[in-house]
Amino acid sequence: MKKMFTVLLSIEFLICCNPKNMKQDASKRSVNSKYYTKLDTVMITTSVDDTIKYNKKNFNELIDKHPEFFQDFPENPDKFYFCFGNSAEFGSEAGQDYYYTLYTYFLKQRNGFEKYTEQRSTLIHIFSNINSIFGHIAYGGTYFGHQQKKNSGIC
Repeated sequence: MKKMFTVLLSIEFLICCNPKNMKQDASKRSVNSKYYTKLDTVMITTSVDDTIKYNKKNFNELIDKHPEFFQDFPENPDKFYFCFGNSAEFGSEAGQDYYYTLYTYFLKQRNGFEKYTEQRSTLIHIFSNINSIFGHIAYGGTYFGHQQKKNSGIC
C-alpha cells in the first residue's frame, strides 16, 4: 500500500510539474496583469502580524513568475509549492511560509476580502488551537511556529 501511494504521488508531481501544464503565454500574462499593483509598495499582513513588503516592480514580477496563484480552481498549495515555489526565491522554511501567505493573499483577492470573513476566522481559530495543543504535546519546536504562519491566512 505504501509503495502504491508513493508511485501515485510521484506520478502526480510529474504531471503537475510538467511545464506544459503551467505554460505562461501572452494570453495568460494579460489575464494575470489585472492583479498588477499601481501602488509603490504592497504590504501583506497575516493574522499573526507577519508582514511581507514588495515594491511595485517586484510585486508585478511575482505575478508574472507565479501563474499558479491564479488558477481557476484552487488546489492544494503543497502541490504548487513543490512544483513551482521551491526555488531560490522561496527555498527555505521561511520562504515556504511566504509562498503560502502569497497563495492565500491571491486566493482571497479572487474570492473577495469581505466574503467568508467569519468562516475564515473560525477555521484559523480552530487550527491555531489544534496546532497549539500538538505544540505543547511535542514540547515546542519550530515546526509549530511555521505551521501557524502557513495556515494563519490573511487578516
